[in-house]
Amino acid sequence: MKSKVIIFSFLFLNTILYFSAQETIKKQKSVGEGEIVYFSYNDIYYHYYQNCPKLTGPKIGITSKDAIKKGLKPCSECMFEAVKINEIPESQQEQKLQQEIINMKGGFRQTTWGMNQAQIKQQEKSELIKKDVSQSTGLDIVSYKGKAGNFDCLIAYYFAGDKLVEGRYIFLNKHVNKNLFIDDFKEIKSSLIEKYKNPSGDNVIWKSDLYKNDPSDWGMAIGAGHLAYETTWQLQDTLIRLQLYGDNFDISLVLGYQSTLPEHVDAIKKAQEKAKKTIW
Repeated sequence: MKSKVIIFSFLFLNTILYFSAQETIKKQKSVGEGEIVYFSYNDIYYHYYQNCPKLTGPKIGITSKDAIKKGLKPCSECMFEAVKINEIPESQQEQKLQQEIINMKGGFRQTTWGMNQAQIKQQEKSELIKKDVSQSTGLDIVSYKGKAGNFDCLIAYYFAGDKLVEGRYIFLNKHVNKNLFIDDFKEIKSSLIEKYKNPSGDNVIWKSDLYKNDPSDWGMAIGAGHLAYETTWQLQDTLIRLQLYGDNFDISLVLGYQSTLPEHVDAIKKAQEKAKKTIW
């Protein structure tokens, strides 16, 4: 009888502890402006879970409101998991947060890194133009013709070992007044800032000062290869690069998305090395 009482007491105590722990976890997982999230020194993300694998170094507790004020962004790994299992309540504020998480999760258009060509073909609704292999990078390319915002463009998917590792919008706009390419660049850049906030890099690169003192000739400078614009955004799994450059008076405006996942970076490097051996 005594042993039964002990067993029952043990089970009862464990039940209380279990529900108490669940209640604590639930409280920790309710993200509001005053709730605590975590980050570490030199981190650009704040984390929903203390045990998030992407949270390294000393953990610092901070309110989500203050984290946003500091310019920290939500970690896609733990935040995406929280959204997926419905731990974040539905509200206008949280819907905006969910969209931010999706934006940060990485990928190109409505795809995610690592998808194969068959999956892309099933998902992409634009007109298929061609399939090719890049001689310089060794990556397989599948190109579609479509639109990005107000601009006609080629939509190019790049694969390493039949895994999506990169995507590009290659804009098809043509202008007699070459300065209008700069206006196009600024319009696209403004849209990206609205979506991804401030860029991690923003450069105007002069390779020659020949046209530098006359802004009316800057379009000419781009075509001649004397001037280039580049703006970048570093998300958790994706590097976004908007570029405007030229050569032999042919101007290119390109928006690229590249996976920064280690396995994809390694696959890109191997494809490039193989392409160099093939060329030589």
